[in-house]
Amino acid sequence: MEKNTGYLLWQVANAWNKKAENSLTPLNISQVQFILMAGMDRFAQNKCHVRQKDLSKYCRTDVNVTSQSLRKLESKGMIERIHRKGNNKSRYPVLTVLGKDTLAQAYKIAAKNHTEFFKEDKIQNLNETLMGILRQ
Repeated sequence: MEKNTGYLLWQVANAWNKKAENSLTPLNISQVQFILMAGMDRFAQNKCHVRQKDLSKYCRTDVNVTSQSLRKLESKGMIERIHRKGNNKSRYPVLTVLGKDTLAQAYKIAAKNHTEFFKEDKIQNLNETLMGILRQ
């Protein structure tokens, strides 16, 4: 199985997710919540309001997971859902000040994780790289 790239990718993805989840625990957010917050930030930088459905598509997250994650972020005060002008049924998520501060910290953690997890000297051969990462 060590020569099966799909299997190795699956193992690396699980190891990466575990590292990301563990490192974000002090911020009280999950990896998915971080990804969604980063997506909202990206849209905000472009001065765009994003619908939940479009955020899910952009972040490549399941729509149900997106909905649950946004509800959780809202309950923590990290996002709020703003009503669209002229449409009280339609709302779009935006980061609060707490959400922006948390995201700024999460970006630093993510950058550190990336540097520690993916070492430049291991990029020569994909299978060797994946097996090396798993052995760490």
